[in-house]
Amino acid sequence: MSQMLVKGDSAVGANTLAYSLSSAIDFRDVPTTTKDGYAITWDDSVGGFVLAEASGGGGTPGGSDTQVQYNASGAFAGDAGLTYNAANDALSVTGRVVTAAIRPASDSTTAFQVQNAAGNFSAITVDTSGKSVTLKNFLTFQGNHTGFRKGLSFVNDASGGQEWNLGEIDVVGRFNIRNVGSAGNPYVLTLTGTQRVGINERNPLARLDIAASTSTHAHIRLQSGSNPSSPNDGDLWYDGTNLKFYDGTTTHNIV
Repeated sequence: MSQMLVKGDSAVGANTLAYSLSSAIDFRDVPTTTKDGYAITWDDSVGGFVLAEASGGGGTPGGSDTQVQYNASGAFAGDAGLTYNAANDALSVTGRVVTAAIRPASDSTTAFQVQNAAGNFSAITVDTSGKSVTLKNFLTFQGNHTGFRKGLSFVNDASGGQEWNLGEIDVVGRFNIRNVGSAGNPYVLTLTGTQRVGINERNPLARLDIAASTSTHAHIRLQSGSNPSSPNDGDLWYDGTNLKFYDGTTTHNIV
C-alpha cells in the first residue's frame, strides 16, 4: 500500500482543526495505477496526515459482471450463485438462503409471495395482516418413501404436543387420518385404492369396515329421529322406539 506523510504545525479548536504546512506537499506518492479510493487522513500516532488506500470502497471487484460483492478473507469476491440484474431489478440466489425469519417491513395481505416466472400468478401468498397462508389452485405433497408420507401435520403444543396427521399416505397407497399420540389404534380413518373405508381399521375388507366394539364403545350409534317420508331402498333408522328398515316396499321393525 502506498502512503505519504505530511507533517507541520497543527492546532485543534472546539470544532475545527487548523493546520499549517511547514513544507510543500509532494503528491508523487499518489499511485499512478488505475486504482481509485485513496484518501488523506489524520494519524495521531505519527502526528501528521497520511495518504492511504481507503477502506470500504477501494480495490478491484471480484468475480464477474452482475455478481454481488462479499468479503472473502479481506478481499472482494463474487460468485455466480449471487447476482443482481439492475435492468430487471432482480436479485438471484442459487442455493440455500439461511435465515431465522423472513420479516416484512410492515404487515400486509401480500407480505410474501411465490410467483411464476412471468410474475402474473401467485402460487403461495402469506398474509401477515390476517395471519393466513393461501395456496392458489393446488396443494401437492410428493415423495418416495418406504414408510409414511405426511400430508398435513397438526400439532397442539398446549396439549402436550398432541399431533394429528391428515392425508398420511403409506407404502401401499392407503390414505390415513392418524392420531399420532394415541395409545391404542391411531388410525381414525383409512381410505384405500379399492374404494374401501376403515374406521379405526387400517386394513378394511368391506366397503365400510368398523373396528370391534369395546366395553366403552359400540360399533354404531343411531340417534333417535323421525320416520323418513320417502325412504330409500335399504334405509335404516331409529325412531326412538324401534329400529326400522325399508326394503323398497315396506318398512319393517327390526327390534
